[in-house]
Amino acid sequence: MPQFTTISPTHIGGQKPAAWERFRDGHYVAIGWLNDVDLTGKLIDEVTELIRQQKYDNETPAIQSFERFLSLKPGDYVAVNNVNHGLFGVGIIKSGYKFQLGKHDCGSDDPEDFYPHYREVEWVKTAYMPSTSL
Repeated sequence: MPQFTTISPTHIGGQKPAAWERFRDGHYVAIGWLNDVDLTGKLIDEVTELIRQQKYDNETPAIQSFERFLSLKPGDYVAVNNVNHGLFGVGIIKSGYKFQLGKHDCGSDDPEDFYPHYREVEWVKTAYMPSTSL
């Protein structure tokens, strides 16, 4: 049975619509943290340990995000959220985990904030859905 998860296109305030457009046009979703570490073949326990070594202020959300992101399989569904205001789009995961430095511009002025961990996506819904209509 397919999984369903949500993902935010960026952690940078005011940049969500533009970051969503990069997701949509590039046919992918991506997450940050561990921005210089290729996680190909790593188990979630190894990823959790790598996150803990970084001593992130937001360690728990980072671990939870990677648990969800790495557990996705082709055929699973992903919705790109706009915090609690609505959904930018819904897609089907088409690839396994991939890593590419600088893959996703999340709207930060710091190139080290680019998200390198990604999955290819086939978008099935790209019209904005406000939370009042969900």
